[in-house]
Amino acid sequence: MGSREAPYDKHKECDVCGEMGAHDFMGDYFCDNCVISYPDPDSVIQKVGLDAYTELGESHDDHVKEVERLQKELDELNNLKLVDQHGELLLEC
Repeated sequence: MGSREAPYDKHKECDVCGEMGAHDFMGDYFCDNCVISYPDPDSVIQKVGLDAYTELGESHDDHVKEVERLQKELDELNNLKLVDQHGELLLEC
């Protein structure tokens, strides 16, 4: 295995926070602050089974509620009427 040193380039932008000056980790750039807080992908426990299913279900429910809210808002906008000060209809959507 080769060197584990990540070269520093003051002209590179951090992929996480956008700060100038970052270390090159095989094409991923991290500043000194972000490299410390970035989780090691091998140590992250992926959700499986019931936890993953529950999170997916909650996400789906939130999505459905937002779609319903937007549809209601669109329906209200589709029933707009523009009238002048005398009550004459100028435009109907």
